[in-house]
Amino acid sequence: MENKIVDDALGERLLKMAGYRNRMVHLYSEVTDEELYGILVNDLEDISRFVTQVREFLARHDRS
Repeated sequence: MENKIVDDALGERLLKMAGYRNRMVHLYSEVTDEELYGILVNDLEDISRFVTQVREFLARHDRS
């Protein structure tokens, strides 16, 4: 977000994703199968959006 590599909305989603990663690592016993399934079904598009936005950023800043 700070360097405008991804848009603000996606940046917020990625921050939540990082927080969830911490929850999975430290509180793994509280994570349910249903919760993980819901994330995979409903939020996997965030990864595709991230890849697309990074590629667009790199294309705009290509110095070769």
